[in-house]
This record gives sequence, C-alpha cells and structure tokens, in this order.
Amino acid sequence: PACAAIVEKAVEGKLARYRYYENRDGRSAAILDECTALYDAEVTHADRGVGLLLDGLRAQGRADPIVVFTSDHGENLGEWNLYFEHGPMRTMPA
Repeated sequence: PACAAIVEKAVEGKLARYRYYENRDGRSAAILDECTALYDAEVTHADRGVGLLLDGLRAQGRADPIVVFTSDHGENLGEWNLYFEHGPMRTMPA
C-alpha cells in the first residue's frame, strides 16, 4: 500500500513530505483514496475510544458527565489543492 509506505518513510525520516504537499505529477492524488481511508479509520478508532470512556463513566453512576475534548485539525486530503499538510502552501524547494 502506497500510503502506508510513505508513512513508514516519514517515520524513519527518509521522506521529504513537502513533495506530497502539492499534487506533483499526480503523486498525491494517486494515494489519496488509500490515505483518506486510513485517516477515516483513525477517526473511527478515536470515536470508539471516546464511547468506551463515556460508557465507563456512566457505569460508575456519572449519568451526565461533562467531557471536553480538543484537537488539532486534520490533514488536508485534497481540499483546496492541499495534500497531507495543515495550512496554506508555503514555497518549498523542488
């Protein structure tokens, strides 16, 4: 799987991520569906964990827990022609 391969390279410090910030030669679009599916799976996993936490609180008699979660925004997955980046495009080396 192409998306998993670039993640492994990034973890090892062997990937120039900026090469994927734009859709250079279709490189980012080619792995977009796979990466989007993996991202959605991460969100689903987190959602399931929050559900278990709330169920546990309710089981302890805390019927109306107030739980506040915050997060950073997710990756841009092709929106606004940005790929795998958090914000506006910056000039990057070729």
